[in-house]
Amino acid sequence: MDLSPQDQLLEALLDRDITLFCELLKREDVNPNHRYEKPHYSTCLEIACRRIGCDEFVRALLQYVKPNINQIHPEPIHHAAKRGHYEALKILLDDKRTKVNAVDSSGRSALHFAVKEFGKGGLEDSEIRSEKCVELVMRHQDVNINLPNNKNFTPTFEAAFQGGKKAVEAMLKYAKMFDKSIELDGNTGMGKTARAVITEKYPELEHQLPSTRRSGFYE
Repeated sequence: MDLSPQDQLLEALLDRDITLFCELLKREDVNPNHRYEKPHYSTCLEIACRRIGCDEFVRALLQYVKPNINQIHPEPIHHAAKRGHYEALKILLDDKRTKVNAVDSSGRSALHFAVKEFGKGGLEDSEIRSEKCVELVMRHQDVNINLPNNKNFTPTFEAAFQGGKKAVEAMLKYAKMFDKSIELDGNTGMGKTARAVITEKYPELEHQLPSTRRSGFYE
């Protein structure tokens, strides 16, 4: 059975045929915002953000769609940050329409996803990819690096609680590099602060934490 132009668009993305994909995007009978059914349950932009090597598809799609497309499900920047797809994340963040602090239904931002899934992409360079995602998000002028999720977990707490030592180190490194004030002493739903979790799990990092008398790395 012949595929419809709409389904051909998806196949072109999955086959990484950027030439055909761009041609199909020009058609009036193709909706670039179409949400596909099982097994994807996603738009082409979401799928491209999840797949390493599809950054040119992200760039092409942003000529036709908005980068912020969801109100309940994770946004494209969340998919990119979670998967360590820093190439796609950079394209999204370079687009002034992208909301760097957008959250999903759990209140998680792109930075939450980047540190929570740090190095878990299953690739040889997954840790490098995750760190680049953290760097890109924290470099953004509008980012709130202390935005709490629905459990009152900041990205730093999420890094310590679920991301691992290197996720914490990345948060501390780029907070200092980009002169960002980092929250370590706020209460969470677990009754522990980010500082407490870090010093408990990674005592060797305690000397890198800013003093309780100040919230940043300013000298």
